[in-house]
Amino acid sequence: MSERFMLSIYDFGRVSDFLTAVFQDMQKDNPRFSIRAWSSKLNIDPGSLSRILKGDRPTIPAQTVTHVCQVLDLNAYETAYFELLAAGRDRLSDSSFEIIRTALKVHQQSGG
Repeated sequence: MSERFMLSIYDFGRVSDFLTAVFQDMQKDNPRFSIRAWSSKLNIDPGSLSRILKGDRPTIPAQTVTHVCQVLDLNAYETAYFELLAAGRDRLSDSSFEIIRTALKVHQQSGG
């Protein structure tokens, strides 16, 4: 049950923004696709997903992060970046965050 999309996770600085963009992409393919259906795919209760998408819940439990990355078919580098975002991007300085994001993106692009 994996999803592949045309978005680059590296274009996002928050889990909520990334998951919202993926959700909106899925709605383009199926306008009837709902938060309830999305939450079922991600194995997150609808209320929690709604708070995550609104940015009201800044962190996501590690077990949920692992499942979401599998559902979204993220590769190892994308998963590492998603985990960084999910752990709370605000825990890092802006410069540290940019260094990590750039390193993961470049490493992925180089096939390393």
